[in-house]
Amino acid sequence: MPGGGDELGGHPASAATVPECATLNLKGSDATKAPNFRFGIKQTTDETNAAKKLIFPQDAPSNSEQDERLYQKTHRDYPPGQQVDRHYEVKHIDLRDFRFGKSYAKEVEGVKECLSGSRDAGGSTDESSKAVEDYRRICYPEVGKTALSVAGNPDVPIDFAFGLVTHRDPATVEECLQGSYSLAEQQPDADLGRSRAFRALTKGFFLQDGSASLSADGIPPSKLSSAFQRFLSNPAFQTQSERRFGVPSIRTDIAPPKKRRIDDCVNYDDELSVGQLLTPAPFEAWGVSDEAFLIPRPRDKLLDLVRKSVGLSYADRPMLEQAVDIALGRKATEHPTTQDGSTQQVMVSFMDVLNVFTRMLDQRIAQETCSLTQTDRLRLF
Repeated sequence: MPGGGDELGGHPASAATVPECATLNLKGSDATKAPNFRFGIKQTTDETNAAKKLIFPQDAPSNSEQDERLYQKTHRDYPPGQQVDRHYEVKHIDLRDFRFGKSYAKEVEGVKECLSGSRDAGGSTDESSKAVEDYRRICYPEVGKTALSVAGNPDVPIDFAFGLVTHRDPATVEECLQGSYSLAEQQPDADLGRSRAFRALTKGFFLQDGSASLSADGIPPSKLSSAFQRFLSNPAFQTQSERRFGVPSIRTDIAPPKKRRIDDCVNYDDELSVGQLLTPAPFEAWGVSDEAFLIPRPRDKLLDLVRKSVGLSYADRPMLEQAVDIALGRKATEHPTTQDGSTQQVMVSFMDVLNVFTRMLDQRIAQETCSLTQTDRLRLF
């Protein structure tokens, strides 16, 4: 439909003339360009909370008591906590304290009376004979009392206690947990990690006197059979007796791979110790270990490392380069040439450069401190 919106979802004609994703470029008056301009009408101090004062006026007159009773009668609306009063009047009855129902005396200790069957121990009953009462009194004593002994009380002092005296055990729990083993008992077994084939094979050999032996320790060679002596002198047995079985926890017998896999859990003696984990190095958070300070490096690598590690606000660049040259010069003086007479490239570690730089920095601070006057030193310290 021209001039109107389409019922199937079309846009009005006024909106169709404006391209999509474009603004209308409306311009306001010059007053709207002021930085303190705000739309709307600013309320004055008297107009603040005007609606609240209109609904709950502070100077409104209070209702009289007659008006409140009339409102309670017509609307059944009572203030919170007030009892509904229908103005009933009953003779000889005060409705404020009146309660419906029959009053009764409060029963005290009713359960106790039921449980205390022998409350009157000195009394007698007519339902049973005296023999029955005496039997009940002796065999079934009252609650909280001991049974009467037919033979009478034992002839013992009042503070006498039956039973055995508790003796102190010489072995305490601490000694049982810690043990009292000698130094020889604390040593590892002599055959720890060795083959037990020796004991298994010796079961088939017998001594000359006919007795069997599972070990040749402490037996003179004259009492051993010739077959058993040949077995002991066999080189294969000697090698087998000294052999250690199993895989060591730290594999120092094999070289670690250059690139370890994710599932490689083998310890190649390159892992951190417990002390290093508890007290890490100062630069471990940045991925720099203590061994990185001891790696020998050439002059170019050292200069690049020093310039990137220490900012110019801490020390100037010429002083750092001078520390590198001094460390390289000392290293060249210690090892001038190799065994074949050729000159080898001089390399020092970053720790050597730091040691030289620390001495230079100490000398510089000492010179600057000595050049100060007494007044400047007091201000400095």
